[in-house]
Amino acid sequence: MKGQSIFSIISISICLLFTKPLKAETLINFEVFEEKFLNEEILIKKGLHEEAILKLESRLNDQIDNPSLYYFLGKAYAGQKNLKKSLYYYQKSIEKEIRYPKPYMGLAILKGKQGKFKDTLSLLNRAIELDPSYAEAYSNRGVTKGALNDNYGAIEDFNKAIFLNPLLLEPYRNRGITYELVGDLNSACDDWKIASSLGQQDSSSWFKDQCSNRSPDLLLSRQKDINNKLK
Repeated sequence: MKGQSIFSIISISICLLFTKPLKAETLINFEVFEEKFLNEEILIKKGLHEEAILKLESRLNDQIDNPSLYYFLGKAYAGQKNLKKSLYYYQKSIEKEIRYPKPYMGLAILKGKQGKFKDTLSLLNRAIELDPSYAEAYSNRGVTKGALNDNYGAIEDFNKAIFLNPLLLEPYRNRGITYELVGDLNSACDDWKIASSLGQQDSSSWFKDQCSNRSPDLLLSRQKDINNKLK
């Protein structure tokens, strides 16, 4: 192992996991696993990562085979910017249950922060393959495609994320940015106004700066058209 970084070791292990022969995918209710850690998940959302880690690690004995335990540990350590431990626990979650989509997205986010967008894309593709209704994964894949200069592919993924969960903020914000990049400011302004109405502050500023002089329009009509095409 001399000369190998933790990142290369993790990447090799992920590739091995991907190449294992899979039986026909079966739907698993992972909420049953996750509901055992609702309090810890709340702590992570509040940014209380150290407290969450202490609680989660105290359950390593009684929940040793629960993939969600390792996923939430990975997420908590990611919140602490402890890359080594976050990578370890996300992979441990996948080892416990290869069909669990969330640790793939956790790993994808870490890879994206390293600028390894092709690895990020591969991991997000796997998460979506495992759960085609995973709105957050489509949203993150849209960001990744944008980083790889696939703006129209990014817009398609943002469309899907919004179709699956119309209350997500980030797909509106980021689709607006992407529309602006491809020269469609009207559509960008529509998205920023919707994101602003949902509480996204950046979008509110952009709408005021770039869109305040536009005539009123039916903001949701375009999204309804998109949703009809996706059905």
